[in-house]
Amino acid sequence: MKKLVLVLTLLLGGLAYANPPGTYQPLLLSSGVICTGGTITTVAEKTVHTFTSSGTLTCKGTGTANYLVVAGGGSGCSNAGLNCGGGGGGGFLSGAISLTSGSYTITIGSGGIATSGGHGNSGGDSVIGAPANITATGGGGAGYNAASPAQSGGSGGGGSSKEATGGSASPAGQGNAGGRGQTDNASYDNAGGGGGCNSAGGNATTGTSGQAGDGGNGCTSSISGSSNTYSAGGGGDSLTGTRGSPGSSGVCSSSHTGVANTGCGGDSNGGTGFNGGSGIVIVSY
Repeated sequence: MKKLVLVLTLLLGGLAYANPPGTYQPLLLSSGVICTGGTITTVAEKTVHTFTSSGTLTCKGTGTANYLVVAGGGSGCSNAGLNCGGGGGGGFLSGAISLTSGSYTITIGSGGIATSGGHGNSGGDSVIGAPANITATGGGGAGYNAASPAQSGGSGGGGSSKEATGGSASPAGQGNAGGRGQTDNASYDNAGGGGGCNSAGGNATTGTSGQAGDGGNGCTSSISGSSNTYSAGGGGDSLTGTRGSPGSSGVCSSSHTGVANTGCGGDSNGGTGFNGGSGIVIVSY
C-alpha cells in the first residue's frame, strides 16, 4: 500500500516529503514548475526569483507564476536655464504567466543617463523573453526645450518650460504622461514632472514664484515579500520658483537620482539632470 501511494504521488507530479510516522501525504507543487535563475528566496511557501541584472530563468515542468516587470526610469537633463523636466518612470507590468519547460532570457533595463544640451535619455526596456514575450518600456527622458522635447515611454518624461505637453505614455497601460511646462520667455521657467505608473507628472504653474511639476506617483508591489514602490517620475526644474519633487514622496529617489532596480525617473534640479533607476524582474510561483 505504501508503495502504491508513492507511485501515485509521483504520477501526480508531487514530491514526497517527511511526514509524521504513519502518514504519507504527498506535497504537491501548487504550480507544477521548478525554476533556477536570479536570486531565489521563499516567501509564504512561494518560490521567488528576483533579477536585478540580466540573466536566464530556466524551468522544468508546467505551471502558473506571478510576475513583475519594471523597466528603467528616464533621466533628467542639465540646462543653465533651469528649465528641464523630470524623467519618466519605467513601464510597470504585473500579472500571471504560464511557464513551461525551457529557458527564458531576462533583460533588465538600465536607467537613463542624464544629459547636457538636450533631452534626457530614456530608460532601457525590461523583458521576460520568448515564449512569454513580456516587455516593459523604458521611461521617457526629460524635455530640454521645444526643439529637444520630452520623450515618450512607459511613463512620459516631463516637458521643459518651453513645452505645452509632456511625453506620452506609450505603449498604453504601463504608466502615465509627463506634465507640461510653463514660461513667459522672460522672467520665469517652470518645467513639468515626469509621469509615474500610478499618476501623471505634475503640470508646472505660472509666475516667478510658480511651482515646477512634481513627479507622478509610482506603483507598489509585494511580490518580493515586502511592499516596494516602483516607477515613480522625477521632479521638474524651475528658474525662479519651487522645484518639483520626485513622485511617491521620494521613496525611490536618492539625492535626485532614481534608486537602482526601482525604475524611478531622475530629477532635473538646480540646472543639473540626474539618472533614472534601473529596472527589475521578479517571478513567483
